[in-house]
Amino acid sequence: SQKFLSRNRWSAGFVALGCAGLIGGIAATTYQAKIAREAQARSEILFADVRKLANSYLFEVHDAVKNLPGATPVREMLVRNSVAYLDRLARDASDAPGLVAEIASGYDKLGDVQGAWRSANLGDTKGAEISFRKAIALREQAVSQLNNAKDNSERLAMQRLLIVNHGKLSDLLVSNGRMDDGLAEGARALRLSETLAEQPGATVTDQLNVIRGRFSIASQRISRGVLNDAATELKASLDQLSALQRAYPADKLLWRVGAAMHNQAGVVYLQNDALAQAKQAFAEALRLTELSATTDPGTPQFARMKVLVNLQFVEARFRANELSLADVLVAQEKSIAAALALSRADPKNQRYANDVAIVRQWVADKLLKQRDYDRALGVLLESEREL
Repeated sequence: SQKFLSRNRWSAGFVALGCAGLIGGIAATTYQAKIAREAQARSEILFADVRKLANSYLFEVHDAVKNLPGATPVREMLVRNSVAYLDRLARDASDAPGLVAEIASGYDKLGDVQGAWRSANLGDTKGAEISFRKAIALREQAVSQLNNAKDNSERLAMQRLLIVNHGKLSDLLVSNGRMDDGLAEGARALRLSETLAEQPGATVTDQLNVIRGRFSIASQRISRGVLNDAATELKASLDQLSALQRAYPADKLLWRVGAAMHNQAGVVYLQNDALAQAKQAFAEALRLTELSATTDPGTPQFARMKVLVNLQFVEARFRANELSLADVLVAQEKSIAAALALSRADPKNQRYANDVAIVRQWVADKLLKQRDYDRALGVLLESEREL
């Protein structure tokens, strides 16, 4: 080694210097890599913390205050801020189906509080439509990302949520006079429901979604004057629901959905003067609503449902000559008091305010039948002001 180094002094020096530089470079690169890994770890922890915080507001805090009187504006603030955080995170993780699903749930809840037909809302129906369409697009994206997953449970859960979104959008569009668009969304929900119900391991919810989808389309068609086939489908859906309830008598979702379906059927029957069917439907809607209220007392949703079902049940009995005009007025005055109590407890909730105006119009109708024109006019003017 000494002879070699003495003969090649300059070459050996350059090699030694290169080796020293290489070792130094490796050491520096290793150190920089360590710093980068630590920074990435801190970034991932921050990402997880922000995501956890957003989800806490979106699901835990929102759901905790959802049924509190006067909570509608608070819900809107919680959901909107949570969606903004999740949206920012999504820019860095758009290929993560779990995060995409969370953002979709955020837009779903935002649509509910903005103007969903069946929820306490702020009356922003245009905003609700935009939010529901965003939720649908995101959930479809998540489903496509999960198509090749070994476990398809997440994909099925996402498809079930898609059915709910199409149904909400259908209700929203129909309630705002866009019947064709609403029917199209209802048809999409039904097709997806039928697909899931045919798969191995289909759940009670899958069966219920098919029944609810067929019922919804039938009732919408009846409202357009298509009576024959749609009326048959309406009755068949109610019979299928009753069979499912007998098979699963303790299922709370069947109670809630059953109450809504029977009430809607009662409205359809009442509009077409099928009084016997209307009374039967309203009686069953009231029974299921009271059953739900016993397990979740104090929930405004059930209190509101009782007001509306009672109002229409009394009307059906009046038309069937089972109640006098005086009896109906007494019952309707109680309905006004109950509707006002709900509205005053949650003054930003446009749904409750609308209910008060609707109940007043029913009362005005009965006052007109009594030829009490001054009181009827006063009630109608008050209803107009509220609307």
